[in-house]
Amino acid sequence: MNRASVASTLTDLYSRSAASLLEIEHQGTGDTNAPAFGTVATDHPALLLQLNARQRQSRAEAYSSPVTHQAFCEDLEDLEIGCRVRETYRKAENGTWVVIPRDQQIRCTVLGKERVPGLPEPHSQVRLDLNQVSTTR
Repeated sequence: MNRASVASTLTDLYSRSAASLLEIEHQGTGDTNAPAFGTVATDHPALLLQLNARQRQSRAEAYSSPVTHQAFCEDLEDLEIGCRVRETYRKAENGTWVVIPRDQQIRCTVLGKERVPGLPEPHSQVRLDLNQVSTTR
């Protein structure tokens, strides 16, 4: 796939502007029965997208857990496979950041991380494959 087609595909998928601020959490203990997660980074701008049924089905074989969301953001050292991300703020139509109540925040586990080729500077943009672990309404 050449750069022009990748760029046009990505333009169709998202508007290239961050619409969410994420909090990144790492597992603090090795206890698999009661894992405790601690915050390692806050206010990381990203575009968080919920996948539709067709997109979920197309990515179903890639991981043992279903991919429910994707995020596009700047790469950080703290963004690792297995960490969790939580959407804490959402951008309103007027451009201000609105706090999301704790019980309505989307919390996801990072299943996969892939560099996004074909985008202009900066070259550190990544796509995260996410599995929602918070309850849905």
